Amino acid sequence: MSGTTYEQAVAAKSVDVLAKLLKDPKLGSSVKRAIKAIEPNANFPELDAEDQFVAPVREEVAGVRKEVSGLAERLDKLIQQGSDRDAETALRADFDAVQKKYGFTDDGLQKVMERMKAKNSPDVEAAAAFIAESLPRARPATATGTNYLPESFNLKTVMGGGDDSDARATAVSKDPWAFFDAEVRDILNDAA
Repeated sequence: MSGTTYEQAVAAKSVDVLAKLLKDPKLGSSVKRAIKAIEPNANFPELDAEDQFVAPVREEVAGVRKEVSGLAERLDKLIQQGSDRDAETALRADFDAVQKKYGFTDDGLQKVMERMKAKNSPDVEAAAAFIAESLPRARPATATGTNYLPESFNLKTVMGGGDDSDARATAVSKDPWAFFDAEVRDILNDAA
């Protein structure tokens, strides 16, 4: 390059670099568009073809991708709702089972839920067992209505306590099975 000036050398190098940029598969289209933006009369037939044929396809593909992305989000939401519904149904079944097993009222179930939250445990059965053990035990009901309990048994009172009570007491002590048969027969006749 001995007869060229510095400016000529820079211009020649610039033309070489521009030619490489225009042929580059990744950058070529961007460089051509930049040139076209600065110089609207520049002629790049491949850009015109791209704008005419490829750009509408790219727009349509972008729309389809957006729609597919929206559908994927909706599908994920539906799947989550389904699994949430299944988990809720299973949890409700667990609560119903422990309510039946331990005889809890709604207040008792509320205590079970509070226990589960306090212990951060999803185990309904364990919480229900804890609550069932911590509840005070009901006192057995006292028997009322008859005097057949051992501490208050009085044969004369059972026999009616009337004039014939001595005769009935004698009949019981004489033949208990015959007396029993007669009493059962009388009870069944009174009920009929």
